[in-house]
Parts: sequence; C-alpha cells; structure tokens
Amino acid sequence: MDNYKITVTPDALGMLNQYLSYILFVLRNEQAYEEVKKDYFETLDNLSNIAGSIAEPKEEKLLERGLKRIHFLRHRYIMLYKVDGDEAIVVYIFHETEDYLNKIL
Repeated sequence: MDNYKITVTPDALGMLNQYLSYILFVLRNEQAYEEVKKDYFETLDNLSNIAGSIAEPKEEKLLERGLKRIHFLRHRYIMLYKVDGDEAIVVYIFHETEDYLNKIL
C-alpha cells in the first residue's frame, strides 16, 4: 500500500484544540504551542505511511473497538485511530498520561 488517506474526526480535532488552547492560553507558551502543532501534522504524515503496519494493541478495550495507537513523534500525545481500507481515521487524541482506556466510548 502506498499511502493511507487520513481523516481526523471532529471529536479528535476538538481534543487537540483543547490541548493547544491550554498550552497557548493557560501556560502562555507560544513556542510549545507551535511545536506540538507541528508535531501533530508530522505525526499525521507519518501515519499516512505506516497506519496498516502498526501492531495491534494488547489492550482489550482498543481491540474491541478496532483502534490502534500511534505516539506523536516528539511530544507525549497519542492518536487512537482505525484503519478502513486505504483510510486511517483518527478517532481520539490524548495526552499519554491520561487514563484514555477509561475515557474512550
């Protein structure tokens, strides 16, 4: 497979925007905001190349929902996504310290 088409759900985009808003408006760190945003786009680009080759997760809750996990390249965030044919659909974005297994629907 060449490249996967990437789709980011509105929920996942909303989650990312919450993190970025916190960095920019609460922490008041414009450089960190820009770096996390850049990392997000670079991780999406990476995902488009490797979405199908990432190993299945060990967590039952992720397996039941058909979700896989990819870590941001340089920051402590993760994307949970599904593969559907030639499309990778980002469903959730979490900070890796969150109890995301108990937060997913």
